[in-house]
Amino acid sequence: MPESNATFTIDNQYSEPVVVFLTSSLPLSSPPSVDADAYNPVYTRLGTVESTQKGSFSATSSPARIVVARAADDFPIALAIVDSRSEEHTSE
Repeated sequence: MPESNATFTIDNQYSEPVVVFLTSSLPLSSPPSVDADAYNPVYTRLGTVESTQKGSFSATSSPARIVVARAADDFPIALAIVDSRSEEHTSE
């Protein structure tokens, strides 16, 4: 199945700015890697959304794994899977 862009909106109702990340995994190797770091997700920063604001983003793959974190310390506060086959994507 071909991948497509997934567009989504973050409605930040948190009292601080948040950072939006796209996460992905490295492709599996054959034979499977024995290096534990090969299984850590890769985080790509998509942008920041200020408190009480909305931000629209586009992920280059669908479905996309999204992490929303506090801007102050990158502590994750929300996780979402965004799929371009759905009509609208919103996370709080």
